[in-house]
Amino acid sequence: MPFLSARKALIKHGWQPSASKELQPVGTAVELERIGIVEIERCTQGVQYCEFHYQKNSECLGISTTGEEVQELVVEAWDFKCP
Repeated sequence: MPFLSARKALIKHGWQPSASKELQPVGTAVELERIGIVEIERCTQGVQYCEFHYQKNSECLGISTTGEEVQELVVEAWDFKCP
């Protein structure tokens, strides 16, 4: 599923973005922050891999994506572990 579509659905269903902990954004994270996506845990360079975190009440949701450009990010995995 495309990340931007998944993010929209999550927010619609009450999941709130958790603030980023990445100190110095690199690669795709720079563009994501520029368009207002603040829940970035980290993004790697090279093979693009990003992690995002959300909270709903006391539950946590982590999303992992792959892709080079923001519009191309695809959800690859998720978990319910709190960072």
